[in-house]
Amino acid sequence: MTCAEFQELAWAYALDALEPQERAAAERHLSSEGPHQGCESALDEAYRTAAALSATVQPTRPDRRLWQSIERRLQPAQRGARSNRQWPAWAIAAAALLLCSVAILRGLALRESLAKANRQLAQAGNVQSELKRCADELNAMRQSSDLQRSALALLELPTTRLVPLGPPAQAAAASRGSALLNLDQRMAMVLVSALEPQVGKDYELWLIRGNAKIAAGLLRPGAGGRAIAQVDPRLLTPGQPDAIAVTLEPAGGGEQPRGPIVLVGTVSKT
Repeated sequence: MTCAEFQELAWAYALDALEPQERAAAERHLSSEGPHQGCESALDEAYRTAAALSATVQPTRPDRRLWQSIERRLQPAQRGARSNRQWPAWAIAAAALLLCSVAILRGLALRESLAKANRQLAQAGNVQSELKRCADELNAMRQSSDLQRSALALLELPTTRLVPLGPPAQAAAASRGSALLNLDQRMAMVLVSALEPQVGKDYELWLIRGNAKIAAGLLRPGAGGRAIAQVDPRLLTPGQPDAIAVTLEPAGGGEQPRGPIVLVGTVSKT
């Protein structure tokens, strides 16, 4: 049963007017984890309306044959016996109200079960989100550790060159960094510190050759504004860059720099 199908039957469900198979299907739908699209509100409205209707029922005297039919069902041992018992109108109305109240209470209990299931589902979703966040953090730490080991190994190579990175002359920034460049190994890594995270912004790394500015990835500052990144070896294939720079760009960066230069370093020719 879908949510739309249940909502079509919500009124009959609230009045306990469904066939046994339909009611069983509706209860299975209510007890399912969902997500439900309007089932709870539809059931609430149906029970509120049923309660309001029961309060407006005017006492009436039913036909004697109706009570005889009910009595035969309630007293199997006396089936076939005619009853002359006269029931007052208030008793008939009270019985109807009692039956309606029982149906309403049963429905409210089922609605609470549905709400509890939805809350449990939401809590499970929150737990899964938290687990994913922790896993992502641990994975980032592992990757950072791997990059640090790679940077140390690159620094120990005799052919590795160190390129200092600093803010432009006109900028009074605290951030500093270094680029490790080894063209023989086609490897380059950048290490920076004191990069302040910016909402809706990303730091982007660039290799500069003449007038060409080649995007080389994003820098994600962590604790203390530290970030480490490895340059794609394919970007070093044309040869040595003239300079290495870091800019502050809109989130996600781009193919060409649009934001201000945060760090820059010139690569010497020798």
